[in-house]
Amino acid sequence: MKNEDVHKKVIGVFAKTFQIPEQKVTEDIAYNSYEKWDSLGHLELVSNLEKAFDISFSMDDVLIMGSVAKCEQIVRGYLPI
Repeated sequence: MKNEDVHKKVIGVFAKTFQIPEQKVTEDIAYNSYEKWDSLGHLELVSNLEKAFDISFSMDDVLIMGSVAKCEQIVRGYLPI
């Protein structure tokens, strides 16, 4: 999957999970800085990312997914090169 495609898909998952327009999803949105990205929202986001990319995150990775950029970086690590 191309980097651009991964980026667009991650943005799409964030938008769908938190019910916001894709154009409002920026790389600097961080955990607890956005009202809906609380602990329950985080679990929903993780689940949606796993489904969208057909991957399963380690608990360590789930715990450090603190921003859109970090989530995208972690997702890339699970995808075949």
